[in-house]
Amino acid sequence: MLLERKTKPRSRLILHDKMILRTDRLILRPLKDSDAQSVAENANNLNVSKWLLKMPYPYRLKDALEWIRRNKEKLQKRPVEEYSFGIEVKSEHKVVGGISLVHIDRYGGNAEVGYWLGERYRGQRRQLWILLLIVLNYAGLKRVFSMEILHLGDCLKN
Repeated sequence: MLLERKTKPRSRLILHDKMILRTDRLILRPLKDSDAQSVAENANNLNVSKWLLKMPYPYRLKDALEWIRRNKEKLQKRPVEEYSFGIEVKSEHKVVGGISLVHIDRYGGNAEVGYWLGERYRGQRRQLWILLLIVLNYAGLKRVFSMEILHLGDCLKN
């Protein structure tokens, strides 16, 4: 997947650790320790973790707390090399997924995006793409891309 802007990007990346982005249904925001229970509940699902390279299964509360701690630490580095945010469903006031910008090339204006959503919330993807377009514009990036994980068993079907 590739999102690319046609207009000239801003000259520098201006995402920051306090940033909050909203659509009518979703909020992208920094993770808090109080999100751990909801993160663990949504991530502890084989239909979620099988698509992610670094997510353990089963996914426990201690895994969620560690993920949140690591992401907070990454946001304290200067320059920030990776931005990770929780995906909150407004109507439920809980984080049901995560999204990260990694491998940020500040000079070329490129970054890789990775995200996950709890299985129950997969219908929110359209809203998530709207937020990605906002991030693309706000961050001054020219393009964001993601890698697709294919499972051998899925590839061999038919």
